[in-house]
Amino acid sequence: MAVAGFLGRVADKVSSVLHPGQVTLNDGEWTGETRPALAISESLQKMCLALQGTFIREDGSGVNYREIGQSDMFKEYVKSTAELRHAVISTLTPVEKKAFFMNTYNMLTIHALVTQGPDVKSVRDIPRFWRRFGYEIAGHYFSLDDMEHGILRANRPHPATQTPLFSSGDPRLEFSLKDEEVDPRIHFALVCGSKSCPPIRVYSARNFEFGLSGAAKNFCNNEVTVEGHKVIMSKIFDWYGHDFGNTKEALLRRILTFLGDDSPVKEPLTKLVDSGSFDISFKTYDWSLNHG
Repeated sequence: MAVAGFLGRVADKVSSVLHPGQVTLNDGEWTGETRPALAISESLQKMCLALQGTFIREDGSGVNYREIGQSDMFKEYVKSTAELRHAVISTLTPVEKKAFFMNTYNMLTIHALVTQGPDVKSVRDIPRFWRRFGYEIAGHYFSLDDMEHGILRANRPHPATQTPLFSSGDPRLEFSLKDEEVDPRIHFALVCGSKSCPPIRVYSARNFEFGLSGAAKNFCNNEVTVEGHKVIMSKIFDWYGHDFGNTKEALLRRILTFLGDDSPVKEPLTKLVDSGSFDISFKTYDWSLNHG
């Protein structure tokens, strides 16, 4: 193992002592040859597509956690995640890194929920869910929060805190996107296991723009409505509004860029934003598990 990888493993062992209760879900041994991160990602992506076609609703809105956990296909996926421990991700381009961590985040969510059994009613019933479960990738532990906030949001603080996920000196900072590389559309692609979350999709560097544009259009068409002078939208825009724009007007104008020309919301929302007179309200978030 490379020195950097070894030091990362040591740092993570220390972290697990300081933060007991962290669960690494890919702690199996990998006996095959170590492949480039993109090759690993593409293999796991094919498994994700097969799982999606069998156990996830066609529109991505629900997962059959009971059957997926009992399937040989999922057991093979779990076995294959051990290869992530040896992945080299420092050479990924920003787009490749986004696709890699978005797919890994979504499958880790499903993997973690499967381990909790089929009777879980809500992801919020699982203590520290987003910090507790993770994968070892490139010799480092990455929880769901680490992937979303530490990597994909350029180490911006979690909405509930004012503290970045990775402190200065954390070796995982090497893999974080730069601030200008952050794409707020990730919030239309990351799946938390709840009914109000976006649908599950699989992304690649090749189809990244097409896939994420489609996810943004679909989410905004379904989650943004106009009633008189009020704009009603997903709670996600409340939590992560500053990722889209520093003001409410900037947020709404950014949303307009995601809506298709055929969207019934686009014209009334455009007129409302141009008028400068509007109110915003956020929907109640449904944390019930996205059983399918």
